[in-house]
Parts: sequence; structure tokens; C-alpha cells
Amino acid sequence: MTTTTSDFPHDPLTPITGRPTSDTIYTLTCQIYANAKSIETTRGGGDNGHLALVMDPATYLLRAGEAYVVPPNPGPHPDPVAGATNAQITAAANAYANAVTEYALHKKTMKALLHQLLAAVEPTYYEELEDLTFGYADLAPLTLLTHLKTEYGTITDDNLVANRAKLLTTWNPDVCDAGCTVTFTDTNATVHLGPNLLLTGSRDPGNGLWHLDLSSPTAAVATTRNTVQPGPTESAAFTIDHRTSPANLVAFAHASLFSPALSTLHDALRLGYLTGVPGLTAETLRRHPPHSTATTKGHLDQTRKNLRSTKTNIPPPPPNDGDDADDYLPTANPTNERTSHCFAATFEPTGKIYSNLTGKFVAPSSTGNNYILVVYGFDSNTILTVPMRNRSQQSHTEAFRIAHQRLVRAGLRPRLQLLDNECSALLKDFMHDQNLDFQLVPPYLHRRNAAERAIRTFKNHFIAGLCSTDPAFPIHLWDRLLPHAELTLNLLRGSRLNPKLSAWAQLHGTFDYNRTPLAPPGCQVLVHEKPAQRESWAPHATDGWYIGPALESYRCHTVWISETRRERITDTVSFFPKAVALPLATPDDLICASLQDILTILKKPASRSTPLLSPSNQHALEQLLDIFDNSPPPPLKVDTTDSPTPIQSTDSPTPVQSTDSPIPVPSPPGTPRQSNLPLVPAAPLRVPTGDLPPLPNLPDPDPAPLRVAVPSDDTTALSDATFPNLTGPGAQNRQRRAPKKSTRQNRKPPKAPTKPPQPRANPHVTRQQTSTLPQPSHVAAHLATTSFEKLLHDAAVPVTYHMALHGNAFNPDTGKIAEYAELSRCSDGNYWKASNAEEIGCLAQGYKHIKGTNTIYFIPKSQVPRHKTATYLRIVCAHRPEKENAYRVCWTAGGNLIDYPHDASTKTADIITVKTLINSTLSTPGAEFMSGDLKDFYLGTPMAEYKYMRIHRRYIPDDIFEQYHLADILDGDYVYVEIRRGMYGLPQAGRIANDYLRTFLEPAGYHPTEHTPGLWRHRTRPLTFSLVVDDFGVKYVSQDDVDHLLATLRQRYECKADWEGKRYCGLTLSWDYEAHTCDISMPGYVDRALTRFTHPTPPRPEHSPHTWLKPEYGAKVHFAPADDNSPPLDTAGIKRIQEIVGVFLFYARAVDSTMLPALGTISTQQAKPTTNTLTAITKFLNYAASNPDACVRYRPSGMHLHIESNASYLSEPKARSRYAGYHYLSEISDDPGSSDISDCWVTPDRTDCWDPTG
Repeated sequence: MTTTTSDFPHDPLTPITGRPTSDTIYTLTCQIYANAKSIETTRGGGDNGHLALVMDPATYLLRAGEAYVVPPNPGPHPDPVAGATNAQITAAANAYANAVTEYALHKKTMKALLHQLLAAVEPTYYEELEDLTFGYADLAPLTLLTHLKTEYGTITDDNLVANRAKLLTTWNPDVCDAGCTVTFTDTNATVHLGPNLLLTGSRDPGNGLWHLDLSSPTAAVATTRNTVQPGPTESAAFTIDHRTSPANLVAFAHASLFSPALSTLHDALRLGYLTGVPGLTAETLRRHPPHSTATTKGHLDQTRKNLRSTKTNIPPPPPNDGDDADDYLPTANPTNERTSHCFAATFEPTGKIYSNLTGKFVAPSSTGNNYILVVYGFDSNTILTVPMRNRSQQSHTEAFRIAHQRLVRAGLRPRLQLLDNECSALLKDFMHDQNLDFQLVPPYLHRRNAAERAIRTFKNHFIAGLCSTDPAFPIHLWDRLLPHAELTLNLLRGSRLNPKLSAWAQLHGTFDYNRTPLAPPGCQVLVHEKPAQRESWAPHATDGWYIGPALESYRCHTVWISETRRERITDTVSFFPKAVALPLATPDDLICASLQDILTILKKPASRSTPLLSPSNQHALEQLLDIFDNSPPPPLKVDTTDSPTPIQSTDSPTPVQSTDSPIPVPSPPGTPRQSNLPLVPAAPLRVPTGDLPPLPNLPDPDPAPLRVAVPSDDTTALSDATFPNLTGPGAQNRQRRAPKKSTRQNRKPPKAPTKPPQPRANPHVTRQQTSTLPQPSHVAAHLATTSFEKLLHDAAVPVTYHMALHGNAFNPDTGKIAEYAELSRCSDGNYWKASNAEEIGCLAQGYKHIKGTNTIYFIPKSQVPRHKTATYLRIVCAHRPEKENAYRVCWTAGGNLIDYPHDASTKTADIITVKTLINSTLSTPGAEFMSGDLKDFYLGTPMAEYKYMRIHRRYIPDDIFEQYHLADILDGDYVYVEIRRGMYGLPQAGRIANDYLRTFLEPAGYHPTEHTPGLWRHRTRPLTFSLVVDDFGVKYVSQDDVDHLLATLRQRYECKADWEGKRYCGLTLSWDYEAHTCDISMPGYVDRALTRFTHPTPPRPEHSPHTWLKPEYGAKVHFAPADDNSPPLDTAGIKRIQEIVGVFLFYARAVDSTMLPALGTISTQQAKPTTNTLTAITKFLNYAASNPDACVRYRPSGMHLHIESNASYLSEPKARSRYAGYHYLSEISDDPGSSDISDCWVTPDRTDCWDPTG
């Protein structure tokens, strides 16, 4: 055995230039796997070399079947045992020598593999793993490889597009270039090198692909370094499995449904009981019927007699009691004679149920259960199961109570119970208490009890499911499989009340496979351990068993954890089924899905993210648009539901509610093929435009007749009918309505001032949309034909359009977002380097014309205290074209490594304080308002305890390196700095900056108020200001007072002053001191929000943010609104609702309070929104689009606080009520002696006031 790297198949590894990608990491993984495997060892099974050094333990165990145990350090040579013979001494010496050799081989191999990885990747991408004292000496190669995969190995859309191009090229593999001959037949494939056979393989009849056995011994013998080196046989990084076929999909779904009889499954699919199961339809089941031994073990019955008999005159065989047709698909009513008469037939629920006990199970469960109570509901054809400990009357009654309660909750209250003649008095008492009539069947006449047949059906189904479990599945968990068995059984059975529904749907509603995926019962799983629940070096997964879906959770599974012997609900699971293959998506599936996504993005790009396009990308977009724009438009669809909805032209983009079908992601290297959902086998589907079911019309007091829009060339044509426009990624282009004069007035305005207000010009210029602004549906085409520089500097494009790129730094050579390491090497690298040098000079002691803040000092490493940990540097880059220097570079310290044991929170003023300050300014004679902000507020604040940071040489420009003589203190490749003042990234930066501000403001007479955070006053001067981070809003009477404040601040900071006070805290303030008014607004905020959410302007203005419910005056009993039973939204819909609420909540609190009730109601539903919630949010957005720029006008008052409150009863969902208070300041006060709130200017009116927080 040898450890020289010259024996590695890949020496050196293929270097990765620049940022690692999924492709380069995949190549690196394959090569390092091959190198580790080439160094032989007897550990870990002996067939995989030292592969365990670079492969995670779980995957290695799955591959090798035996764990790799790290050889221990043998230590010094042991002394011979007293009395040992020469043979024993020799054997002990040989064993010690072998242990030393094995240990040295392990350490040398690990070191060689680590050095290969370090040399193949630039240090920028793993330097955070370096130890300050020992460097990378203690770093394991597996840790480094895992870091690269986690941080940089995510598959992007570009990877899939490149993969598609790679697959479309003619296959010319390296084996043929090396002189090999590849022969394909209808059954196998062979690879020869001259007369030598290298590889053999067979053809899979399921998918028609040939599979070569790369682990063939002949390959290892015949392969040399100059010939083809087969990659690792395990699933490496981001490889895609080719085993997916319709047969595998059907087999997996069949096993997940407890391996039912094929005829039963086919009937359930044909009748629509099972929908949404990926890859499983009646057609695919007929084409690819699974041959499951579990089905046979559970459903095989005795062959009927008198079939194909040799006797003559044999009467027809009697009906077979084992026939499941009538049991699974019952007939609601006898067939009537066919006539020409039309009549309405009804089926009256009988309320009959049957129940009985099974025999004792073969083994007691871990919860102590031994029996199963089976309850059969005649009307719904449902079979319910409840486990029981014993046959005592207490256990029997409790089990029956549980089943009875389930039926009652489903609206099928039992009225007649037929049960076995063995009935306890306790059970009879319970049925009497529930007004449930019952009948006991005659002794030894079990056929009257339909539960006997239900028991037989359930036992067949449950036995088939038990036979589908893993051979090692613990039998004591059998009762935990009952919910899964009951679910799948009732999904296959039709309801007697409504034959179009399954028995499960009759009780619980339609089953959504996408929301609650299923997997084969008793499947071995690895359950993800959340980072907060595991130790730093603990495995990321633990062993367990799948016992069923988590019906009350979204896309979660119920598993049994072997280690803790407890159940757990989890959303991240790796499945290891034994009887069936876990299907994954094929490359074709991923390619087709990616192409559909590309087409959608090109035609309807998201307005919030505008990419920076390079010339090559522009040309590629032109070609893609030419290719995909030839697709025909979707057909016009006319909805025939009861709620009439106008039909829009199909030429215009139709809003689509995106599905949340999980896209299969290839497994990372060394991990089993895993999926959070076992439904990934199906090819990812995209809902075509127009397939979303229309929402019901919102109530309208004056409904318009239904009008159908005829398709035309006008892409913005809208129907004149009243309907709520859907909002979604594909919504129509927003067109601004002509400004409408607002008719809203204050509900109770204060008295007008004595001097009438004078007209005042609006300082804000309204930007009009022009035809040069590209519409959202054509942004991609516009970008493909227009240079980016022209787009940025086009005067017709509003500034809000530029903000799509706000805070992003793009590499102009690639058109992609990049970090400083890449930006410094691009064509604009000199600009980024110059900005970086200015940032260093600002933080340090200056650079050229930049004045330093003395925040950091360069020091030698020896001055770093031993008990201190030097954190890392993170450089944040942003392109800000509106700034004087568009290339922005900011140095931030790694705050996660900084230990700050004190409170780091900062108190700032809220919106109520700001509004009250504005009122106070108007109400104080002679007062005015100004605003300002402090530059570098976070920088330069003295710290009591210094922090330390190390910086790589590559981040320091040569000018800085020479100016500060850093060559003298360079330690290897790093320079160390001492952080003496506040700096971005430090967790305490905001707190100490605020505290430091207080230290030199208080001596000047300024102090914060006692009860109002962020509000400051002067002891003697009539000056008050609010502080929000580094923004000031100042109320002053005398110019000398505000000059005193600015002079105090400018002793330490560079302060910018806005004497007109137009902007503060995101609000636009329009002051008219002559009229004593102030208008606060947020112009353009709603328009930008609606553009972000691509919501169209409604055809008719919406005057209410929520649906109006007519009150019932004089009603003696008030009933709560009915529960919302509409379909729930998917994950994308939930996130969208939450984003809309979050974006508009600040606007509503700051400017437009009419939105608050609607937002409050929607916010209570945003955790589990439904289509009704979508309807409500659409109406709200229509209201916002109809009233885009709200404005609140403040006038002077006596600053007395009035609160008028009221409440509504049962006006909110789930029988909740609402109360609210109308707060306003007025100059009228009925109680002149009232006291002040806080130490502000507000006096509450005690006659109408209550504590709003109490």
C-alpha cells in the first residue's frame, strides 16, 4: 500500500477558477472519490478504499454495508507482557507494526486528499474554515467538500440549460476516442479495447436504456491512467437518476396505497376518487400494472368451484362472497325502468352503522393495543378503525366513542347501531345517552352484521400493507399504521350517499395528494435533524420508520424515531424503500420543466427583478423569443359555473395561480436519493395560462350583465363587466386611471383656522407614463434589443424602474450578480478597486482625499489577545447609479463570531410619535420643522472592548498596502486589524452609536423623554426632535435653537439638513405654514407595490377595501359567519398574501387608515389562506389601485387626545369580534385640568378616553 499522490488517478485535481459551481463541484467530487477509493484498506468492508474520508457516513454505510471505523492511534510501543513466549512477543510486535502502518496510511491519505482540495479551489471560498492557530491542519477533507457543496453547489437554471445543450449534442464519448469499440444490441451492450472486454451492460426493458456496470472487475484490470477512468459508482453530486419510468411511478403509488387489488384501484381511478397522484391514472395502470407479492398475500382467495369443470350440466357458480365489487362500489338505489319521464331522485340517509371486533393481533403493539374495533358506516360506505388494549367494556366503549365522535363531526350522526350480540351494559348506556338506537344480531348469525364483511375487507387491505413494509420494520408499530391504512382504504371506496365521491371525501373532503403526500408503509427513512436540535458534529439525519402522513400538517410525514422510540412529524425525509424503487425525475423531465419556466419568464418577467444583460445574453434571448413565440395562444375558455365571470381575451396575459408541485432536485454527492415528498416521480407540470378556475364575483350593489370579450389584437382590452381582477405573476399591464379628486373627508375634523388656507403649488412633479416605457409583458424583448446603458440613462424611464437593480452588483462581462472577488477582475475592476481603497481609507487613517475615522488599525498578529477570536471580513458591493460614486463597497465584520453579552437593541421613534410631532409643530405658534441625517453614524463610535479581524492580502489594494507598510506585519496571506470603534456588522454597532450620541447631546441640554422612545427635548430651549436610527425630525421655534442642535451634532458627525422638511421616515411632507397645514403622503408607493405584485388596474373603480356585510338590525340572535371551506392556497399563494399584507401595512398605518380593517381581517387568515382570502386581497388591491395616492392633512389644534371606541359582534371569521378606537387630536377639551400623556404635548379628554393598551 502506498500514499504518494502520484498513485492517485487524478493528480492534481481539475482546478476551479473563480466561484465554484454545481458542475465544477461535481467534477471535483468525482475525482476526489476516485482518488480516495484508490488507496486500499481492509476497513469499511474492504472494497471502497478510503472513500469514507470524503463521503458522509450515512451514504458510505448504505454503499458498503459496513461502517468505516477510523483506526486509533496505537501510541508508543508496548512493553512485552511478563511471561510471554517468543511467539506471543513476535505476534504482538507484528500487530503493533500493522496498527502503526494502518494509522499512518489513514493520516497520510487524509492529508493528501485535503491538500488536493485546497489546491483546487481558491482560498476565498473556504477561508472561513481556517483556524487562527493551526490553519487548515485539523480540517477534514469531508468538511471542506461538504462546505463547497452547501455554499456553492446549488443547481441553477443556467446549469439545466447547459445540461440540455449537452444532451442534444451527438454522443462521442471518451471511450471511443481512446480506441474502444462500443456495441449495442437489443438486450445488452459491450465495450472492447482491442480483444479485451472492458465493460458489459444490459438493457432495461422498462425505459429502453442500456446500463453499464462500472464496477466490473474487467474494467479495473484493463483500465490504466491513459485510458478511460470510470467515475464513482455511487450517486455523485447533482447526478440525475435514469430509473424513472411509468412502471416505476405506478408501482410506487400502488405501494403507497397499501398495495390494493388492481381492479379496485382501477375503478377508483376511473371514477375520480384518486386525483393528483403523480404518474397514476387509469390508463397508466392498465399499461403498467404492478406485479406486487404484497397484493397477492393480502387479497388472494380460494378459487371458485365449478369453473372449467369436466362435468356436464353444471349450474352456474354462486356469487362469490369474496367479490369486492359491491363492497367498494355500492349501489345507492335499485335501477329504475328506463322511461322518457324526468324526475328527481333523492337518497335519504339511514344513519345505520355496524361494528364488531377483530381477533387478537399476532403481537401487542408498543402502546399496549391488541384488538381493532371496526365500525362500518352504511351511508358513506366508510370503514373506521380504532385500536383497543383489551376486550373489556371500558376499552370497547372508549373505542366506540372515538368512532362515533368522528362520524358526528363529519355530519353523519348515527341513528341505528347494529352490533354483535355481545354488548356490555356500559356501551348500552353510552348509546342511550347519545339517543342512538341499537339492535343485537341473533347468536351465530353474523351475516346480518355488515361489519363482518367490513372486517374482512379491512384485514385484506391491512395485511397487504403489512406485507409491503420493510422486512426489518418493527411489528410492534402495527397500530401506528392504522390511520394510513384507513385513509387509503376509504379513498378506494365509493360513497353510497354520493357515488361521485369516495368514502374518505364524504367524511373529510377531497384528499389533496400534493398537500399530503404518501409513501409505502413501514419504509425505512432517514429523518433530518434540524440544526438547532443537533450538535455541531452530529450526523444530519437519524434512522426511523415511515408510519404515515401527517394529515394536519402541510407536506409532512409521521415517522417513528428508532433512537428516541417516539413519533415525530417532519418535513424532510430520505426514503429507502425495499420492495419498489424510489422514482426520480429524468433529465427530460427537468429540461421540459426548465424550458417552460424560461418561456414564462421571457413573456411575463417579474417586475421586481430586472437582470443586467450582456450582449451574449441579449442575443440568446432574441433567439429564445423567436423560438418560443411561435407557440399558439391558449384556446378561449368559457366558464359555465353558477357565478358568471366575464371571459377575457386570450391574447392578453391571463393571471395564473402557480402550482406548488415540487421540482425534483438531484441528490448531493454521497447522499441517498431523497425527497421531502415521495410524489416527485411525476414530471413537473406547469398550469397553462387560463386554467385557473375563476373566482366567484364579489357582491356588487349594481351588477352588470355578463359580457363576453371577443379576442382581438388589443392586448389590453378588458371586459366591461364587473368582476374582481385576479392578481398574480401573469396579470395584465397596469394602466393608470386619470387622477380623480378625492371625496374622502375627515370624519370629525377640527375647527378650521381663522385665516383661510392659501393655494400652494405642489412641489412634486407627477411623472406621466410614456410609450417609451416597456410594458411588463414585453420587458424581455425590450431588453434584448436595447443596451443596458441606454436603458439606465433613458430619461423616459422613471427612477422607480431603476430601483429594480438597487443594491445589486453585476459583472458586466457575464451579466450576473457577483461579489468583490469577481468584480475586481471584471472589465470594471479598476472602479471597484478604487472604491475599495476609499472604503479602507475611511475606516482607517485616511487615503488621498478621504478622511479616516480611525475605526480600524492595522496590527501584527502578535498583538491579538489569546482569548480573542479574530472574525472574518465580508465585502458588500452595490451598484448605486443615483450616487456620486456608483460603485459602492462596504466592509463589514462577521458579526456571528462576535461575542457581545449585553443588550444590543436600540429604541427609536415610531410612526405615532412622528405624527404627533407634526401635529405639535402646527399647533405651536411660530414653530417650523426640518429633517436631517448623520453620515457614517455607525462608524467611529468608541468601544470599551476592542474587536479583531483578519483580512486576506487579495482584498487590500497595492496603494493601501504601501501607504500603511503592511508588508512588515503580513502574517502568511493575512493582515490583522484592531476594531476600536463601531463598524458595520458588529451586533452592538447600533446600540453603542445611539449611546454615544446621548453622551455628547446630554451635556448640551438634550435628553430623551421618560416614556416615549426616540423623542428628545431640550431642557430650556423650545426644541423637540425625534430620532429614527440616524434620521432627525426637528420641531423648532427659533433658528438659533436648531443651529445649536446642528452645531452640537457636527462636532462629531457630518450632518445633512433638509430645511424644508420634505422627507422624513419614508413620508413626504408638504408644509404650508401660512395656512397652518401639513399634508403627509407617500406618492408612488401604491403604484410601485401594485407593479411589484403585477396587479392590473380594475375596469371599474373600487370604493371599498373589503366586502360590505349588510347589518341585520333588530335581530334577536346574531350568528357568526360560516366557516371558510374554500380550497386552500398553495405555498406560493400563501407567501404572496403575506407579502401583500406586509407591504401595505406600513402604508395603511402611515397614510391610509381606511385599509386597516381589511388588512386586519386578511392578516388573521394569512397563515392558512384560501381562495376566499385571494378574493378579499384582490378586492383590496382593486381599492388600492383606485385610490393610489392617499393624503392626510393635519391642522393646528389644542392637542387634546380624543378616543372614540366601538365594537362589532361576531363580525370576523371563527366567531370573533372586532373593536377599534378612533384617535384624534382636537382643540376642544371638556376637562381643562387633564394631565399630559408622557411628557409630550398631548392632553387626553378624560370624558371619552380609555387606556388603549389596557
